[in-house]
Amino acid sequence: RMKEISAATGASFEQIAIAVETIRSLNPRPSSGFLHEVSTAEIITPDLFVSFEDDQLVITLNDSYIPNLSVNRYYQEKIQNAAGLDKQELTYLRKKLNQALWFRQCIEKRRETIFSVAKCIFEIQREFFVKGIKGLKPLTLADIALRVDRHEATVSRVINGKYAETPSGVFELKYFFTGGLRSDDGEMISTLRIKEIIAQAISEENPKKPLSDQVLSDLLKARGIDVARRTVTKYREMLGIQSSSKRKKYV
Repeated sequence: RMKEISAATGASFEQIAIAVETIRSLNPRPSSGFLHEVSTAEIITPDLFVSFEDDQLVITLNDSYIPNLSVNRYYQEKIQNAAGLDKQELTYLRKKLNQALWFRQCIEKRRETIFSVAKCIFEIQREFFVKGIKGLKPLTLADIALRVDRHEATVSRVINGKYAETPSGVFELKYFFTGGLRSDDGEMISTLRIKEIIAQAISEENPKKPLSDQVLSDLLKARGIDVARRTVTKYREMLGIQSSSKRKKYV
């Protein structure tokens, strides 16, 4: 409110603008500078590796942290040769053997599910590795669950905390799941792509005349993407970008 501040202080618009920039540069918590914390970067171990060989998608599971599981042959032979075992001992050994086999089957089933879900994700998002975010397609848990014949909850558990090393970097599998909107020409556009368009438009704006959320909405509509102003506001805030009034510079 430049006029009100000028009237109250007698300062010119230029003086007020310089003061505003100075205030913005200050630290509201100056004592925090006396606290020295050692920050350590998080090391991510990929759960799978994605590559392309002769334009064919290749997915390899990272099993280096999973030990080889096998059933002790001594107990298998004891069950096969039941001589010297009473009925209770034989029942106990058979029960434990079945539990061990079931556990091993669960591990293998889990590997198969991770592989099938990952393969489905990267087949759908193949263009991401060529075009970046522009190539990212809208994708939901329901889409994958239908394709791999699993429940949505199963797909959710499979991708939770899982990372893939790809030609474009290491990504959490959740990154490839995004909602989307349909453009005027019928093409589905991911919300990540819409956010990128908003961020790019703001980065190129005139700082003295920043783009309002309504103008951003109109720009998107001009590109055939019908996004309401309140939705633009939500995406802008998710990007950590201030409103146009707070982005405005007077000098």
